[in-house]
Amino acid sequence: MPQSILNTQYSTVQNDILRVATQRLIKYGYTKTTMCEIASDLDMSTANLYRHYANKLDILKACAIRSLKEGLADVKQIVDDKGKNAETKLQAYALHLSKSTYELASGDSQILEVLNIATKAYPELIHATDEEHCSLLACIIDDGVSNKEFKRSLKASEINGFHMALTMFRYPFLVHMYSLTEFQSMAKETIKILTAALKSAK
Repeated sequence: MPQSILNTQYSTVQNDILRVATQRLIKYGYTKTTMCEIASDLDMSTANLYRHYANKLDILKACAIRSLKEGLADVKQIVDDKGKNAETKLQAYALHLSKSTYELASGDSQILEVLNIATKAYPELIHATDEEHCSLLACIIDDGVSNKEFKRSLKASEINGFHMALTMFRYPFLVHMYSLTEFQSMAKETIKILTAALKSAK
């Protein structure tokens, strides 16, 4: 899958469209959102909106790309933080994911319907994002090995398993079952278990 999909650039007008469309999609859901309503929110004619995006599904894809890029940029800041050791970075990574996911799904958010449609329509975006997260996790773990915090690096399959253990904190399907405190506590405990394995010589 070409990495360029997540490197898509948008014009100022397109970013405005996607910002407003994302807000409406989260609030009302995909099914109840129309091109006319998005155009109205922007004080733009529907015809002008169609010059930028052919249909609602195209807007959904662009919204997904933009949101995924923003999320990866936030996580990369954690990875690049020279003031944190590897274990602290992993905990910050998990806590950031759990908090942002929880906030995204809180209240009357319709994000579950939006995600369900987006993942079925554009699974390649999810695969690309998973690859990016695995790469970032590998960077943290390799730094931990270099700094003698961890005793071994992980193979690609192990990194993927590490990533999968944190996936529940990226997708909001279980958020409604927990308070934010509980959700973040689970994230901390997951990191404790994973880092304990990295500190083991076995």
